[in-house]
Amino acid sequence: MSKISIAMTTYNGEKYIQSQMESLMRQTRLPDEIIISDDCSKDHTIQLIEEVLKRYEYVTYKIIKNDKNLGYIRNFYQSISMTSGDMIFLCDQDDIWLEDKLEKMERLFEANSGVLSLNGSFDLIDSGDKPIPYQCHRGAVNNDLLRGKYPENQMARVPYSTVLKYNISPGCTLAFRKTIRDQFLEKSRHILPHDWEINLIAAMNNGLYFYNCPVIHYRIHEKNTLGMNTDDSISEFEFKNNIDFRKAALEDRKSLRKVALQWSKEIPLSDDQKRSLKYVLKYDQYRMQCVFEHKFTSWFKLVYQTLRIWDGKHVRFKTLFGDFYYIWKR
Repeated sequence: MSKISIAMTTYNGEKYIQSQMESLMRQTRLPDEIIISDDCSKDHTIQLIEEVLKRYEYVTYKIIKNDKNLGYIRNFYQSISMTSGDMIFLCDQDDIWLEDKLEKMERLFEANSGVLSLNGSFDLIDSGDKPIPYQCHRGAVNNDLLRGKYPENQMARVPYSTVLKYNISPGCTLAFRKTIRDQFLEKSRHILPHDWEINLIAAMNNGLYFYNCPVIHYRIHEKNTLGMNTDDSISEFEFKNNIDFRKAALEDRKSLRKVALQWSKEIPLSDDQKRSLKYVLKYDQYRMQCVFEHKFTSWFKLVYQTLRIWDGKHVRFKTLFGDFYYIWKR
């Protein structure tokens, strides 16, 4: 039987932490260990966690209390580094896991040796645990975070070309094998969100999968966000006030470019993967030249690249015309 580890991070999470911890303890397949890395909480987060865990003495756990704030990327890295399981499940402090999450995802790992990283879907709840209805746009799944044909209640592989453009699910739905953990811990430079980097590594090894079945209740509240906009309409240009957002998004793409290029030197790519990396890097390059350098010539190149790799989510016509707007205004 495989050993399951949960890598959890916390920071001032007293409002929802008890509900989350109770959902871990109600799993039909209990975890073998829980590693919790707390990033200098100033509230009662740790006390509340210990109160719950004391009632379940048969679960092995370890709590690390940081001396200084690491930030969420390095804090998760620390938590993952302390795990010893064959499968590692990431966990946030404010969601609620469905009781059969571990059981279902473990079964998929054990039945499919090629699965290296597995992302589940999720339902939305509000701060009071009430469901938030959400209807995906046509051609999208996972609350609009992933585009493509992924049959309901089934698992399917996600290509490298997809995760090069965007991450496919929140990290709190992610589980991965020890082999991916070891690669990540050895080479990560902590400049890309940990879950995205893990999915990228798995995809390069043709082992990134999505399970189109809810495994958690993802909580939407005042302190978190989840981008789910896939509207590709160009009937209303709402570009005037979002230049800062546009620039920030491209700064994130710079991090992705660095990480993707770094891992391409560590893990051999197939010809298709090399082509995908080349196309996405060109697309990002032309966008940066448009937004930061205001080059009209780059925009025409961007048109061609958009037509080549359009996906309706990261690469959209609305983005294309937004970039034109900024060049024109300059």
